[in-house]
Amino acid sequence: MELSKTVDNLRFMANELKRAHGENPNHETLVRIRTLENAIKELEERWIPCSERLPDESLNSVIGWDEYRKRCCFVQYYCGRWIFGNDVGSVKITAWMPLPEPYTEQTKG
Repeated sequence: MELSKTVDNLRFMANELKRAHGENPNHETLVRIRTLENAIKELEERWIPCSERLPDESLNSVIGWDEYRKRCCFVQYYCGRWIFGNDVGSVKITAWMPLPEPYTEQTKG
């Protein structure tokens, strides 16, 4: 099964559990929901080979692995090519990953 379909199926299962058990799910259901959400997070937060899939075309940055420099860099994928800063074609991206969620300060409750 394709990775994106797996993630979609896991998300569907988690949402169905939430819907079926409403506002006050029991402990076992909460554990199942958290397990599904953690699996989704782990599948989405990994290096994705370009041979597997490319990011959506956008000027939003992703993290790319540049084979030329043997390092990570911020790049955009737009119009079918990788852009590094203002330079097009100066990188050979072989894998990428989305940027993490922005930092939010945790409040103690």
